[in-house]
Amino acid sequence: GYSKIIPAKIKKQVEDNIPEGVAKIQKAQNYDGTWGWWEGDRGNTYLTGYAMYSLYHVKNFGYNIPAHTFDQALYAIRRIFDNPQKMDNDELSYLASIYSLFGKWHHPVFKRIAFSKDINSYQAANLIRAIYQFRAKGTLQEHESSEVNEAADLLKKKISEFARKDSYGIYWPADKAQAWSWPGGNTEITAHVLSALLVSGDKSQVTSQAAASIIKRFRAGAWNSTKESGTAILALCEYLTARGMNFKDSGNVEFSLNGKKLETVSYTMNTDIEQLSKT
Repeated sequence: GYSKIIPAKIKKQVEDNIPEGVAKIQKAQNYDGTWGWWEGDRGNTYLTGYAMYSLYHVKNFGYNIPAHTFDQALYAIRRIFDNPQKMDNDELSYLASIYSLFGKWHHPVFKRIAFSKDINSYQAANLIRAIYQFRAKGTLQEHESSEVNEAADLLKKKISEFARKDSYGIYWPADKAQAWSWPGGNTEITAHVLSALLVSGDKSQVTSQAAASIIKRFRAGAWNSTKESGTAILALCEYLTARGMNFKDSGNVEFSLNGKKLETVSYTMNTDIEQLSKT
């Protein structure tokens, strides 16, 4: 898979930093189960979801995360869902997606967003993820299952309707408020949509078009922000996994011009970029 194309040095750097990162996240959790922007800060819905997402995947990689860390946070999310009046649907849809990773479901919140006439691409993507993530872990009541099936078709239709195109290709637009807040700009919203389509098992050309569009928006070694870069990279990794792409970690690349061979460059995934240069 795509892990072959990650240089060993970078893998080691990441792995060496994980324990410290996990400790910081755990230490920053508030007494009520939430997380804020820094230790002791008031709980924030997005940061709570982001921390839970990170710890969920870290645990899946074999790191020990105490059960009470998750239990407190899930209880906090449940409290938010039970009193959602002050929350907007962007926040709630994001938390619904995170909640579903743990086999949890809150149908009233799901219905509020899924059947809203004001639903947007970000919310639809989050709910599609929530549906398919939960289906792999839990079981709905019969009346809930019927409504979720109806919503799944509606959400996919909305995703199709919301798609736009520019010189880079297909994308899903962010509104002005999203672009300057947690959901992010067009590239990040497009990455969320790509991820949702892949989770749903979509094998259409739309996923390839979305992946190509995200790649074309890469500039000067990154996307527009650290978080957007992370979201884009995760979506592209999910795309490579879904496509079953297998990369060689060494080989030769031949360069030609007008049918005339210019140069052959040998590489391994641990070769420095400078060593690949030819003049």
